[in-house]
Amino acid sequence: MAQNIPTDIVIERLKYRAQQDPSKAGYIFLTFQNELLPLSRFELWNLSGRFASRLRRLGIKIGDVVCSILNNSRTKLITDLGIMTAGGVVINAKTILSDGQDVFKALNISKCRTIITSRDCEELLFLQTFFKTDGLKRQVGVETIIPVQCSQAPCLKQLIVYKLTSHQDHTAFISSLADEDFYEADVNADDEAYIFLTSGSTSYSKLVPRTQREYLAQADAIKHFGQLTDVMYNDRPMEWIAGSPHLYLSAGVTTVVQEVYDGVVKRRVTDIWQLLSHLGVHLAFMLPADVMELKQAYDNGCFHQKISALITGGQPIRKKLFDVVGRVFEKVYTIYGSTDAGFLVTGVVDHTNRDQIKDCYTGQCLTTGLQMKLLDEKTNTLVTSANKVGKIFCRGGNVLRHYLGMERSTQGVFTEDNWFVTSDLGYTDEVGDLHVIGRTSDSILNGTTIVYPQWLEERLHTCPGVENVVVVGEVLKEWML
Repeated sequence: MAQNIPTDIVIERLKYRAQQDPSKAGYIFLTFQNELLPLSRFELWNLSGRFASRLRRLGIKIGDVVCSILNNSRTKLITDLGIMTAGGVVINAKTILSDGQDVFKALNISKCRTIITSRDCEELLFLQTFFKTDGLKRQVGVETIIPVQCSQAPCLKQLIVYKLTSHQDHTAFISSLADEDFYEADVNADDEAYIFLTSGSTSYSKLVPRTQREYLAQADAIKHFGQLTDVMYNDRPMEWIAGSPHLYLSAGVTTVVQEVYDGVVKRRVTDIWQLLSHLGVHLAFMLPADVMELKQAYDNGCFHQKISALITGGQPIRKKLFDVVGRVFEKVYTIYGSTDAGFLVTGVVDHTNRDQIKDCYTGQCLTTGLQMKLLDEKTNTLVTSANKVGKIFCRGGNVLRHYLGMERSTQGVFTEDNWFVTSDLGYTDEVGDLHVIGRTSDSILNGTTIVYPQWLEERLHTCPGVENVVVVGEVLKEWML
């Protein structure tokens, strides 16, 4: 990795990558027909600036919030980077509540005026029932601009809608940018660039604002994983920090992702494994559930290829996952973090330590300047002994400044001495490795789905014959020994 990468501004980082090696693929998108659709480093920089010019013509100014409701695709990547290039602030919105109030809350708090979406987006099909239009929509090439009024979100003024039901539609969007001028806003590193929505594992989704500097600092933290390879696969949604173009911006890593369109969910990981091997992918980011699917496929003789390294996390990891070491992957990097606090802890498992690893292993602090501590759940005193479970707190590093629209001092997310409350439980072992066993919050993680007991309890209370009900998750007590 080159030293002294210039600037804390996204467009300058894109330009730097393009100047290093313009023709090298920055991203490779994989279609359902196994076509490979690359975007070069030059194209990523150039198309972002051209889309920024389009946004400027549509009235987007520095500091304006633009909501992106698009699936992983070339269009999603270009529009997100283009919003930041134009000096706008990206926010993503995916509905969790059936009435869409979580999305409207995010739009109102952020004062979002514009939504970029596609015709067949499930969120749009639902949300547009709340919109009023004056009928003066404009069709401009591949996009439709619709002025709207929304009683649920009075700040919202326009929709930019694309037809994105095939990979040809995404190609048409890219071609439409050829006639645009190149534009980059005069922003500074402390201007807001992105608003992440938390996953909702501690409560309803909250808004985490990140400046240009903070967005890239999160990206640069990933270099501490160890030696990074030239090509990686990442199946995470681009609206989460794990799916953002961090490894490209921080280390110039070519990233392979699946292009999703027409509401089609991603394919099984085993369906593309052989193709990834042929592409020379040496690093993959996958959730534990997908890794276990790969392990089963390997055990069943579905494939024999293996790649160098895996990054996984996002939920407690059972030690049986590390059976993939030496078979599907040479080594596994674990990662623990959150939207609120960034990437916090990482560990590495290979043939030298695989058999000694315990359940819920995550590793040690990822970045310098980051502090972590455990407090006893009952006494709230510092945990100093090994293997004793406590609440996890952190300070420094990439921990958020505040939630947008929420006062820190009144929400219990920071202590008086500025420690962030993660709402996670864990312990450190004899060598100082952190093991994260779960959450203290009123939510249940079922695979990758977050379940709120209160919602289920309220619904079950309406059933005839039900006098009282409590919804709980399975507690794996052996993790806490």
